[in-house]
Amino acid sequence: MVVVIVLIVIIAVAVFVVRRRRGEQDQEKHTSLNGGQTISATVINIEEKTVLVNPTITEFARRYFIQAEWTNAETQRTYSFTSAPLPEVPEHIQVGGPVKIRLDPEDPYEYIVVLAP
Repeated sequence: MVVVIVLIVIIAVAVFVVRRRRGEQDQEKHTSLNGGQTISATVINIEEKTVLVNPTITEFARRYFIQAEWTNAETQRTYSFTSAPLPEVPEHIQVGGPVKIRLDPEDPYEYIVVLAP
């Protein structure tokens, strides 16, 4: 009986340690994104969609998605970016204008569209 209790405690501690390490790794990735390169992309489209915002009560709302492109001058590779759904478009963002994108330094497909002016 004591052996079973000891095994349960060991397993519980191991699960706790593994989850904590995963959380630290996720936090490190988020922090590295904060330290990532910020580039200026060109807004190519602002798409309006009706999306489900609350599946519990089947509530829909109009949302906007900012779509932008940036070409890396060194590689001549073009990257496309789409913002998270927005309830409104910030006044300073217009098609043909610039928008800041913060890139993950290790993965350019991981990014944040910066909405602050």
